[in-house]
Amino acid sequence: MDEKETETLTQKPKNFRLLALRSDENVGPTLDWLEDRFELDQASLKKLVTRFPTVLGLQASTLDSKVEFLKEKLDLSDKQVAKAVISSPNLLGLSVDNMSQKLNWLEDRLDFNTTKSLQKAVRQAPMILGLTIDNLETKLQWFEERLSMTPSRLVTTMRGQPILLTKGVDNLETKVSWLQERLVISNDQLCNLFDTSAASNLFSIGTETLELRLSWLQSCFGLDDEGLRSLVCQKPTILKLRLENIKPKMEFFANVLGEDDAIRAVAANPVLLTCSLEGRIKPRYAEATKLGMVMDKPLLILLVKYTNEKWGKKVEKYKLKKLANQLW
Repeated sequence: MDEKETETLTQKPKNFRLLALRSDENVGPTLDWLEDRFELDQASLKKLVTRFPTVLGLQASTLDSKVEFLKEKLDLSDKQVAKAVISSPNLLGLSVDNMSQKLNWLEDRLDFNTTKSLQKAVRQAPMILGLTIDNLETKLQWFEERLSMTPSRLVTTMRGQPILLTKGVDNLETKVSWLQERLVISNDQLCNLFDTSAASNLFSIGTETLELRLSWLQSCFGLDDEGLRSLVCQKPTILKLRLENIKPKMEFFANVLGEDDAIRAVAANPVLLTCSLEGRIKPRYAEATKLGMVMDKPLLILLVKYTNEKWGKKVEKYKLKKLANQLW
């Protein structure tokens, strides 16, 4: 990295301590290490330094020891460590002892007694290691007391969705209270929501956005409050979907099946709304109609849900059947 690049990356530092690190002798080796170790382009390097400028005050050898600790302790690859650091650059500011204490606590408190369990937690939510043990314990106690989670249920939930440990208690309480009032759901039903991939979305979007999604679902499918509650509890991942992505798919399904059948198909199989319209649904539909397949509800569901391999086999089987009919 040349002098011009080094100066550009260190302009307007957020931490005045960095003013003493403007020289190549101090800053250059650290920037070179970050760039080479994590295979960063200039934009990514600048973003990392901007988010965590204090990293420029750390020696490359110190940084390397932290990365090697994470790799060895969690059995992570270079790319996995790089991804975690880019997501949460403040990891580089933690000492090895500090990270070790957090990981040992997770092992004891949540029975993360395998490398795989710890690896999953750090890969999904690396910012966990930047929180204090007291902070983490406060959140666990909130889940136990507010949602009446048993120790075993708490372990299961946090193993599946460690990202929940990064959410503030105030945020958790606000969203839980709103959901319980809006959907009239029990603590146990809420716990089920937390066990799905929808959990992180529930706490990263506002209640106004959630209300828009719930109201649209209720209106589109003609659901009463009980029907809406049942849909969300059975298929909570539907709350992850953006309205701007859902509406074009519903219009497409209505054009293919008719509005009533489309609504019934999606209500029974919300997964139909999760696949790409342009990347999967339309290309497969075009392929199926070109072959002369009769596009009914069961075929549409398979068209959307099947993996590329299974869909390919479905198409080849139909071609062979069509050929056999022609020969006979």
